Amino acid sequence: AEKLDPLNPRVKAGLGSLLVRAERPGEALRRFQEAETRGLDPSKYAGDRGLAYDLIGEQERAQRDYRLALRKGPDDEITRRYALSMGISGRKKEALDLLDPLLRKSDRAAWRDRAFILAMSGDRDGAQKIANSMMSPGLGAGLAPFFDRLPMLSAADRAFAVNFGELRATPERLADARMIPALPRLGPDPTAPKVLAAVEQP
Repeated sequence: AEKLDPLNPRVKAGLGSLLVRAERPGEALRRFQEAETRGLDPSKYAGDRGLAYDLIGEQERAQRDYRLALRKGPDDEITRRYALSMGISGRKKEALDLLDPLLRKSDRAAWRDRAFILAMSGDRDGAQKIANSMMSPGLGAGLAPFFDRLPMLSAADRAFAVNFGELRATPERLADARMIPALPRLGPDPTAPKVLAAVEQP
């Protein structure tokens, strides 16, 4: 498709989404930048660009993109990514609140992500309890070393761990990191949740 129409921004965004799933966020962000430069509405690929940002340790950018993507309507996968991003950045309560509606629907992926968020916050026992209840005894116990490592990882490493199960940076990942483009300075956040100010009683 790119050979037939090399300037098509939808093709650029599509390639970016594929590259994110291939664990190449640096190269993916270059594609997303090309798509935006050529006029494609970022909301069309914000959910995948958010994951790319998470994978390079840019959680604030990631969370803005997840909120932008969710403006189009509910999306369970984007919600789970958003919750994990909150957990990566240490915002445990907000992360768990985001997952709660999915947990009420018995979403197994949401329960898995809840375990990851608990482990990242240092609640290894809570994470292990979920793993033991969802998996066979051997498989659940096998996650214990993974849970132990999560709190000690950098933000980018946590993102790779909880999204792809990868605890160590591979040579391919290190090479991709050199492709991360220069990122614009963050300005005011148009997607920020509105907080109602408390009204003082006279």
